[in-house]
Amino acid sequence: MIEEIKEFLEELKKSEIFKKFKEKNQLAYNSSISKIQKELQIDYYDPNTDKITSFTKRDNKIISQESEVFRKEKIEIPELKLDKIKITLKAIEDIIAMKYQEIPTKKIFILQQKESPIWNITYLTQSLNILNMKINAETGQIIEEKIESAMNFQKK
Repeated sequence: MIEEIKEFLEELKKSEIFKKFKEKNQLAYNSSISKIQKELQIDYYDPNTDKITSFTKRDNKIISQESEVFRKEKIEIPELKLDKIKITLKAIEDIIAMKYQEIPTKKIFILQQKESPIWNITYLTQSLNILNMKINAETGQIIEEKIESAMNFQKK
């Protein structure tokens, strides 16, 4: 997926929509990248506006959407350091497959920066479990993992 990200970033930076965005948001920087199923999304955070602008590609056209930052408390949002990423998505999927006998029906991958770059992976599985893992994208170390039944999330 790293190559896919780099290709999309190159295409994004050449696009008219991104050039106009950067003219208005000169301090904005890449804060996260996510992939839900096959759709790739690149997020830019602007410290001046405290907003995130998400760029995706639909029907061969790059589109953007601005939104509020989703966070519990106002903390600094660090820039994503793509050059530090050593662990590929394929390696992560192999780790998950070795540890769990779950068959995913939906996969969500988020790459974000904390002290180091982190892969935050969520699988919704055929057996209605939700598997979530946070893995250091530099070392491959599992930071956090949990699996629980989606049935635990129903309203009471």
